[in-house]
Amino acid sequence: MDVLVLAGGTSAELPVPEKAQINIGGRRMVDHVVAALQAVPAVRSVRVHRGREQSLVANLLDAVEAMIAEGSEYVLISACDIPFLTPEAVEDFLANCPPECDFCYPIVRREACERKFPGVRRTYVKLKEGTFTGGNLFLVRAEALPPLRERLTRIFHYRKRPLLLAREFGWGVTLSFAVSALLRTLSVQKLERELWRLTGIRAKAVITEHAEIGTDIDKLSDLRQLEQLVINTKEVI
Repeated sequence: MDVLVLAGGTSAELPVPEKAQINIGGRRMVDHVVAALQAVPAVRSVRVHRGREQSLVANLLDAVEAMIAEGSEYVLISACDIPFLTPEAVEDFLANCPPECDFCYPIVRREACERKFPGVRRTYVKLKEGTFTGGNLFLVRAEALPPLRERLTRIFHYRKRPLLLAREFGWGVTLSFAVSALLRTLSVQKLERELWRLTGIRAKAVITEHAEIGTDIDKLSDLRQLEQLVINTKEVI
């Protein structure tokens, strides 16, 4: 399996221009991620990609198309800002990805995150099966992504504009999701079915207890919290 690490992310709140370059425990953050991925037996190669475009989606799809041309069938996509990632977490995620799916995405239970990283704030969504945060790994069938370039670009562009994002999916679907979320009847399976109906993508949300997958560093407060946690627990990263 080939791995793509997206390393072009920036944040005005962090002490370096690119998140990948943050020094944690004497190594760049991206190097922690790469080392964990390279230790997974199923991984054949790891490619770190920064990209030349302003759009995350454009950089992602450019890299995936290049990997398709080189013969990649499935690609494991990773963010560069999950420095606590372990080979065991990656192996467990991959072991639970159904082979017939086009897209697998890990979701982490709130309880697991708060147990492993107490005090670290995350964004959670309440579903019928529990309360979850999203992970930062994606397993995709490479050829499933390029046909969705335009739609993925719009979704990413509208990600902070709820009305436009709702229009992209249709008001009926959005209202149904809103009511289901309010009543806590929205299930993982319903989300998977709607994604298949809207895009033709066979998706699977993989529930994992490995909080490392969902604990990223987006801003200075994240970095400070995690640094303090390492000191307090005497963990060495």
